[in-house]
Amino acid sequence: MKKILIGLGILLLCVGSFIFLKKPEQTEGLPVPTPTITQPPKTGFRITSPVYAEGGYIPAQYTCDGENISPPLEIHDIPEKTMSLVLIIDDIDTPKGTWVHWMLWNILPESPVIAPGTTPPGTVVGKNGFGKFAYGGPCPQTGLHRYMATVYALDTFLSIPPESDKETLVRNMNTHVLGKATLMGLYKK
Repeated sequence: MKKILIGLGILLLCVGSFIFLKKPEQTEGLPVPTPTITQPPKTGFRITSPVYAEGGYIPAQYTCDGENISPPLEIHDIPEKTMSLVLIIDDIDTPKGTWVHWMLWNILPESPVIAPGTTPPGTVVGKNGFGKFAYGGPCPQTGLHRYMATVYALDTFLSIPPESDKETLVRNMNTHVLGKATLMGLYKK
C-alpha cells in the first residue's frame, strides 16, 4: 500500500510539473481585447448623470443634433474642506487633440446638482472650443467620440478671467485639487 501511495505521489508531481512548464500560448499578431467598461464606485467622490451611465451614449438632446443643452449632472460625496468645484467637459478623440465643450469654475459645493441647460449660480463659465462662453454639445464630424466630464474639488476659489483657456485653468488649480472624478460618455454621428 505504501508503494502505491508513493507511486501516485510521484505521478501527481510529474503531471503538475508538466502543467506548469507548459509552453505559453502565442499571442503575437492577435487582436488586443477591448477593455471592459466598469461602473464607477457607488461611494466616494464621483460624477454621474441620470441620462447616461459611465461608458454609455449621451442622448442626442444634449448634442448639436438635438437641443444642444448641457446634460444633467450630479456630484457625489464631495471631499471635506472643498471650497469650490471645477467642471470640464471635453472630447478626447478629435484629430487635433482635445476639444473643450464646457468649462465651469467656482461652482459652490452646495450646488452638487446641475440641471439640464443650466449653470449653477455664481459659477464662472469659461470659453469653450467653439469660442463661446457656454456649453457646446458633442458634434463630431465622423466616428465615435469619447466625452469626458471631469470634476475637481478645490480648496480655494479661482481668480482667473472667463477668457482663460483650459491650460490656464488647469495651471491655476493644479496645487489646490482635493479630489478628481470623471464620467465618460459616447456619441457618434
